[in-house]
Amino acid sequence: MTLQVYTRAQLPQQWAATQNNLGTVLSDLGTRTGGEEGAKLLAQAVTAYENALEVRTRAQLPQDWAMTQNNLGTVLSGLGTRTGGEAGAALLGQAVVAYQNALQVYSIENLPIDWARAHYNLGRVFYDLGILTGGEEGLEQLKKAIDAYQETLKVISPYSYPERWISTQKTLAEIYFVLQDLPNVAECYANMLQVDPDYEEAYQTAGYLNHEVLFNFPEAFALNQQWLERHPEDLSAQCDFAEKHFTTGRFVECEKRVAALLANPEIVPPVKIALRAIETANLLALNKAEQVQEKLEVLQQAIASQPDTFKVTWSFAGSKHFVSQHEPLAPYRAWLLQLFEALEIKEGKEAILAALWEVRKNFRIQK
Repeated sequence: MTLQVYTRAQLPQQWAATQNNLGTVLSDLGTRTGGEEGAKLLAQAVTAYENALEVRTRAQLPQDWAMTQNNLGTVLSGLGTRTGGEAGAALLGQAVVAYQNALQVYSIENLPIDWARAHYNLGRVFYDLGILTGGEEGLEQLKKAIDAYQETLKVISPYSYPERWISTQKTLAEIYFVLQDLPNVAECYANMLQVDPDYEEAYQTAGYLNHEVLFNFPEAFALNQQWLERHPEDLSAQCDFAEKHFTTGRFVECEKRVAALLANPEIVPPVKIALRAIETANLLALNKAEQVQEKLEVLQQAIASQPDTFKVTWSFAGSKHFVSQHEPLAPYRAWLLQLFEALEIKEGKEAILAALWEVRKNFRIQK
């Protein structure tokens, strides 16, 4: 009924405002509806926003013009993602133009929140374009997405807008992962813990990447330590922390922690077996080679008591890297790597035991 009262000729600004509001309603309906019907509603929203822009010009109504451009970009982005293919890429390209138009008015000095929001939206469109396009062109779009999100972070801080800051960090992590920039993936997840120190996914991801992939052992140790300060009963984190004492050269403390964990009945057999391997490497680092054969016997017995399909799920990549780099372990390096690789066998208990027999036969105390 309102559209019949407000006409463009008689009340142009009210008509444009109504068109803008209609676009918002249609956009919300289309987003919730989904399917072909939802796409039709989104297309109608595009038309409504374009109608509003016939009156809301940058010259006469700059902020209204920018707001409608931002709204238009959001609808075009949603429609482009749904459409896919070349047609979807074209719609996403139009969304980029709409957001860039809004940024002709929004500035970090005068309208910082609107400026940050437009950059966030722009980053999302570049991300979607990058995934949809693929290849070298897609990679370039992903790099543009990173730039846009980095602009957002100039305004959105972990203290002023924590949820949006975490969301931005998580999306950046996704983009860096596609680009195989793993150091930045790890950094983004570590950043999330600044706002939400109980965010387990962030802790697990940052910890794994730093220890098992990037071999940034001090950072992995610090993350594990911070997590246990808040979650002291987390047995999985305690086991990880024992290994991180080994890979940061804290051998005496590692020995104590492993012994306590092996005595804990709540630790499951696959983890205890992994800890026994780390214990063996740690003994050699402590110059206690005379205890190794006894430990290997206990290790074999522990594996022999497991089901036929038994396998160790622990990742030894971090410990293997440390062994390969820690010069005092050089005399035992090849042997230790053989030990870890035996436990990485996935063909069942008998295959692991056969490999361990070879490991035991090859052990020699080095003088």
